[in-house]
Amino acid sequence: NSAKGSLLSSSTGNPLKSTLKIPSLDRIKSTIENPVETKAAFIQVETRESEDKPVTQELLKTAWDEFTILKKKENKPSELVILNQEYTFADGKITLKLSNPVQLDQLNGFRVELLAFLRKKLENYSLDINPIIVIEEDKKMIYTSSDKFNHLVKKNPALLELKQKLGLDLDYS
Repeated sequence: NSAKGSLLSSSTGNPLKSTLKIPSLDRIKSTIENPVETKAAFIQVETRESEDKPVTQELLKTAWDEFTILKKKENKPSELVILNQEYTFADGKITLKLSNPVQLDQLNGFRVELLAFLRKKLENYSLDINPIIVIEEDKKMIYTSSDKFNHLVKKNPALLELKQKLGLDLDYS
């Protein structure tokens, strides 16, 4: 009943046909040697009619604010927090200061959209965003009246002289 060396269908008893076709070695070699032919359909070349326009800090701020307004209309608060972070601009690079790695992940979620908007709006396709995570020092909490006074003396040393001239005491107990 069964054909020698072939699998049979349990329902019909007929030999099963293989649906997997392994490409020939010549075809694999030609794919490796000529990768342009196989990937040409996936490559999109962006053509521009003119050179990149120069971007100033003011132009960037205007475009950045426009994008922020769009995100506000879309009700995306986490993206708004990132867009409201401090950034600097030099040599076509926007350095965006983030406060934690979570913000970096969130930025990566809309980074392409932001760059596309800025590049189109400013007509400069060499713009790039370089996010950096800035870790702030732990600020010492000021609890006691003497801590508060010492903090103010650091800002304005004349307070110490005033306290001594007036004979003031920091403890009000």
